[in-house]
Amino acid sequence: MVEATIRMVDPNVTFKAVHASRGKAIRAEPIAALYEQGKVHHVGAFPQLEDQMCSFAADYDRSKGASPDRLDALVWALTELMVEGVPGWGILEHYRLNAARAKDPAQTTPAAALVKLAAPPGFAASTLITMSGRSIALGDDHTVEVSEDDAKPMVNAGWTRVEPPPQEAAA
Repeated sequence: MVEATIRMVDPNVTFKAVHASRGKAIRAEPIAALYEQGKVHHVGAFPQLEDQMCSFAADYDRSKGASPDRLDALVWALTELMVEGVPGWGILEHYRLNAARAKDPAQTTPAAALVKLAAPPGFAASTLITMSGRSIALGDDHTVEVSEDDAKPMVNAGWTRVEPPPQEAAA
């Protein structure tokens, strides 16, 4: 019924039906964590949504009042966008980080601090996002250069360190 109503207004709107298998409070926990990490920002005023966000608690009882419909819609939307991931997100993150680096060149890591890693067998992506949020293009030789902090979890995930070739003695 919801989809049919939306399609009557605009048949080209993207629609994904969802079914709640967990309670509202459980579904909201990962989204609350995103807010605590400062990863979610609202632009504009949403007084009714803000009221629902401020009054919602884990011990919510639907029999005592109206369901927080706006809050629930927000949780579903942010789960789709930020928790489950979005197809093509890597390229968007790549452009965002490049724009940030253009504004602040200090965000780039000095070459001396980089570690060269080889991709694990079967790694097919051409760009990856490191734990520190850097977007890095995979080289033609299937290697990347990352900071030591980013290298640790990547090695745990199957990446291998590429030792630099021994420097030839200067004559």
